[in-house]
Amino acid sequence: YKSYENKQNKKAMLSLFANDLSQIRAANGFDLKRIYLDVNCSYNNPEDYYKNIKDILKQAIQIAPEIEIVWVLSSFINEYELIKASEIVRDLESEGYLISVMGDSPGMEKIFECRIYGNHNLNVWNSFTVESLSKFNGLILSSELSGREIREITRKNYIRNTDLEMIVHGNLEVIVSKDDFSNLNDGRDFIISNDAEYATLEDKKRKKFKYKIFFDYNRQSHILNKDCLCLIEEMNEIKTLN
Repeated sequence: YKSYENKQNKKAMLSLFANDLSQIRAANGFDLKRIYLDVNCSYNNPEDYYKNIKDILKQAIQIAPEIEIVWVLSSFINEYELIKASEIVRDLESEGYLISVMGDSPGMEKIFECRIYGNHNLNVWNSFTVESLSKFNGLILSSELSGREIREITRKNYIRNTDLEMIVHGNLEVIVSKDDFSNLNDGRDFIISNDAEYATLEDKKRKKFKYKIFFDYNRQSHILNKDCLCLIEEMNEIKTLN
C-alpha cells in the first residue's frame, strides 16, 4: 500500500507474483506496483535456467515497461549463484533493462547494486525482524500475523520506512525442502503424472491435508498448501493497517 504523509492509505497498491510471461501479459495495463517474476520451477536443471533467464527478464520488461519487474531468486541460493545473478543484472542494466531482485539471503546488499526485496520465507513477524532486515528495500510480512500485530509493526516502521507488503490471495508456500522425494517406493504416497506441473502429497490418515509440490531447477521441493488464501473481502480493513 502506498504511504502518505498522514500515514493513511487511500488506495490499495497491488503487486503480483507471476511464474511465466503469459501472466505478465495478462496483468499488463493494470495499476500494479510490482511484478515478482518467479520461473525457478520452469526448469529442471541450472544449465537451462541460466541459459534462458536473461532473455525472459528482458521480455518481461518489454511487456510491462511501466511496472517494476522483480527477479525472484531461488531459495537457499549459494554465494556462487548470487554472484552469477548479480552479473546478469549488471549485463541487463548495461543494455538499458532495469531489474530488481528478491531473495532470502541476508547480505545480498553487498553483492547487488539494484533494489532488493526480502522473500516471504524470511518469516517477518515483528518490528525487530523488520529492523534487522532493513537493508532490504521491501519485505513481505508473515501470513500468520493478526491485524493488531500488523498495525503494531507498521506503527514502529516510520523510522526505517521499509516498504511492507502482505499476501492477500494465493496458495501459500508451507516449506522449502532439499528432499526431492526420490526415495519413495513406487510413488505410493506421491502422486505425479508425466505432464503434470506439480505433484500432490497427501496425508493418508487425514484426507483433507493435501499439498502441491513444485520442483525448482536445483531439485528443491516447494510445498504449497492446496487451499487458497483469500483476504479480498477483508481489503477495507487491511487498508487501515498502513
